Amino acid sequence: GSMNQPIPTKPGAKPDAKIRIAQRAFGKVIDRLEAFAKSPAAKPIAVGVYVFRGNEALVARPLGPFNAANLRRWLKNVRPDGPTPLGATMFSAGRDLLASPAASRHLLVLTDGANTAGPTPEKVLAQIVQAAERKQTPVFTHIIALDLNPQVFAPLKKQGATLIGAVDEAQLNSQFDFILEEKILVEAPR
Repeated sequence: GSMNQPIPTKPGAKPDAKIRIAQRAFGKVIDRLEAFAKSPAAKPIAVGVYVFRGNEALVARPLGPFNAANLRRWLKNVRPDGPTPLGATMFSAGRDLLASPAASRHLLVLTDGANTAGPTPEKVLAQIVQAAERKQTPVFTHIIALDLNPQVFAPLKKQGATLIGAVDEAQLNSQFDFILEEKILVEAPR
């Protein structure tokens, strides 16, 4: 529900609801993934979307081959509400990532709040890391804290997660670009 609260789009600019800011930023992520997927040197990518619904994690889009149109349809209709079961949602996404045949696995989390329901993200990330070690395949975790002190998630950083914050739309776009270009799509032709 806190995603309905307004924050600046950039320093000194008129505020907008965090959900609309996140939707625009994620739309740009979809555009970037689409451009990558169409490049001649691109490897196939799979994307899944996991969200909060009440106290539960919900699979909004199952992990599968990248489909920009499908993601855009979901994004257009997303509505925030309820608590933040961050750990449970990370668990669902991590479980599906570990079950996938992907050569590289990344868990990208955008949240504007700390965990408020279910297992803690620290406990879940430890479970994901242990399962990944047993399978001998890493899962790279990246957390973007929107309008929230990223130090709330300092224990995740100690477990190897990338941890960055964003206070407005401009920073959120910049942080998504950084994670995509420097962490996830490093194979992308430049």
